[in-house]
Amino acid sequence: MAVATSTVQGPPSGLTYIIDTALTKTDVLVSSSAVTLYQIKITNTGNATTAYYLQMWDAAAIANVALGTNKPDNIFYCAAATTQTYVIPAGQLFNAGIVMAGSTDLAAVTYTPPNPGVSVTVELLIK
Repeated sequence: MAVATSTVQGPPSGLTYIIDTALTKTDVLVSSSAVTLYQIKITNTGNATTAYYLQMWDAAAIANVALGTNKPDNIFYCAAATTQTYVIPAGQLFNAGIVMAGSTDLAAVTYTPPNPGVSVTVELLIK
């Protein structure tokens, strides 16, 4: 996992851009306080055969999420060899914060890497 955060310049102001260039089934804490999610981009182009599921929980800490046990609040799908963008114009409020993880099955118990050296990239815009 390689997570980077930056502030978006210009209108709309106050947005934060988050990118994870290697999201797997390991939980990642995006925010430990309330945020609104406006956009998600999942890049799965390096994986020719396996779909990818971005799973998100309304949680303030990684300890509050058990993969394969706690049902995610949101699941976003990206087909194999594609890029999928989800735009949420009014935003999706996460009251506690955001924890996310990626998987190659809906149960979130396995993660099959796409190809050696190829990672799935997840980008978020939050405020």
